[in-house]
Amino acid sequence: MPIELRRSYLNEIRLRYQNHTEKREKSKILTEFCLVCKYSRKYAIRILNGEVQPKLHKPGPKRKYHDSFVMHLSLLHLSLY
Repeated sequence: MPIELRRSYLNEIRLRYQNHTEKREKSKILTEFCLVCKYSRKYAIRILNGEVQPKLHKPGPKRKYHDSFVMHLSLLHLSLY
């Protein structure tokens, strides 16, 4: 399931989950969410309660060089061979 689709599904399920007060209904919603997204129940509870936020940055070190510099380096590399 693509991440955009998963996030939109999460928003819809989160609204349903937070609007229900009965434990049985919340359990059904949680079971459905776990089956569709293949999350464990504890992680799904954290997501639906809003405790887990999506990562907005890429892991790893920051880029050292600008795109134009990398392009010039690749052109230089190609001209040598």
